[in-house]
Amino acid sequence: MAPVNPWPAAEILQEWRSILDLMDRPEAHTDFSPALLEAVRRNRMEALIYQRFAERGIPPPAWAAQPLKAASYARRYFYERYRDLALDLYARFADARIPCLFVKGIVVAPWFYNPPYLRPFADIDVIVPFEAVERGTSILEALEFEALHRRELSRREREYIHALEFIHRGDSNLSVELHHDLGVYSFHPGWHRKPAYHALSPGEGLPTLALEAHVLFLCAHLYYRHYTQAHLIWLHDIHEAVTRYRGCFNWEAFRRLAERTGWGRGAARVLSALEIYPDWAPPETCRGLEDVPSLRELVHLPREKFDLFVAMGGYIPTWRGRLAFLMFHLCPPKAVLVQRYRLHHPSLWFLCYPLRWADITVRGTGWALRRLFKGGPPA
Repeated sequence: MAPVNPWPAAEILQEWRSILDLMDRPEAHTDFSPALLEAVRRNRMEALIYQRFAERGIPPPAWAAQPLKAASYARRYFYERYRDLALDLYARFADARIPCLFVKGIVVAPWFYNPPYLRPFADIDVIVPFEAVERGTSILEALEFEALHRRELSRREREYIHALEFIHRGDSNLSVELHHDLGVYSFHPGWHRKPAYHALSPGEGLPTLALEAHVLFLCAHLYYRHYTQAHLIWLHDIHEAVTRYRGCFNWEAFRRLAERTGWGRGAARVLSALEIYPDWAPPETCRGLEDVPSLRELVHLPREKFDLFVAMGGYIPTWRGRLAFLMFHLCPPKAVLVQRYRLHHPSLWFLCYPLRWADITVRGTGWALRRLFKGGPPA
């Protein structure tokens, strides 16, 4: 059955094919265009492209050589720094008896790529239990990281703000995201806490998700969180994983977990997008994943923020979290109101509540009328 809403868009697929052709046949693209270089940058593939030219002994266009080389060297430098930071964090979390999981870039890099710095990433993603967020924050602050969010986030707010972002005080290029869940809603939000889905990464021995679970999470993260902002590097992660470990990848376990989490549709469409790689053939085990009960993506909503607000509220797994989400928007704290309405006299911040409630009422009425007369988004 063909997807009701094909993904990704045809122009995105064409751009991805152009980048992959440049990577597979650099000898045929020694004069590639500035537009293609911009696409390579946008999809975070500079180090991979530079390596392919170097492996074939072919110089890229003179105007593109320096940007590609500089990006490749920067990736290598930051990979080493992030690896050291991740190992230090893991040791400190272990000493504090905080269970943790590292996901995405820092563990994917040495697991799926050789050399590992070919896989770019901008931060470390580490998941800890909800109850350990405060202790994890203290560990990061001891390493000279500071939170971008308000330090005093309440327990209820953290049910829907799934990650705290930290930037190093001395080097703003170093950042860590401290999660208490995966950040992609599912039918069973706590599934990733079960030891059956855990493993140590082959690269540095960091605790992470098992191979099949990690690939499914990458599919869900790409499809459900970055539907309209997809980068080829994320699809390339998945392709590298399933081809490198072709002989031992357990597709049955992958399918069962996709059905359990409600990520079947997203996984099916990501696997379908892998057809841009000539060596890819979809596994028989995953046929029909498109039709299993799954979460709905948010991309088909109109662009008004009110629609996104309603949709995101529906995806929060607990009613307590939904209530906190609603109250945060109805009665935000002083700092939010001062910034949102750019108050010249912050002491009058409480007077913004009637204005905010009136604004929400008008937007909500308009949203309800549009839904009534135009119908909802397509399934």
